[in-house]
Amino acid sequence: MIITLREIWMSVFRSRAARRGISIPASKLAKWKTFTQDWAIAFCVIPLTARHTWIGVTVIWIAVVLTVYTGWQYYAEARRSV
Repeated sequence: MIITLREIWMSVFRSRAARRGISIPASKLAKWKTFTQDWAIAFCVIPLTARHTWIGVTVIWIAVVLTVYTGWQYYAEARRSV
């Protein structure tokens, strides 16, 4: 839910900025966030043995932390530019 809400918020944020002619490129950390999210999804879909489910859970939580942190970075940067 956290990841989904952040992605919706960023889509709206970028859309509004684009209407004003402002481009908001993805940061390097945000690109790593996306990479981690992709791996988290893969680990959740790949059938792992019961002993290895911690891998998917761990990667999901890393993705959540990166999601919140990069979302905060974009928000803080936008507040400074206003």
